[in-house]
Amino acid sequence: MEGKQIHVVCLVTLDERGCFYATQRPQGKSLALHWEFPGGKVEVGEHPENELRREIEEELL
Repeated sequence: MEGKQIHVVCLVTLDERGCFYATQRPQGKSLALHWEFPGGKVEVGEHPENELRREIEEELL
């Protein structure tokens, strides 16, 4: 049985000490207060790089 494919992107970046950056899911969403790397689902017809830029702006800026 084949499932629907969902394409996602995420950003993993390290600073000079080897520490990585993550975001915490807001209360009221599924898996609230869990930590995750910034990213999200790529919309149909959208370039993954553009999706990642959008997610970074939404989640980190």
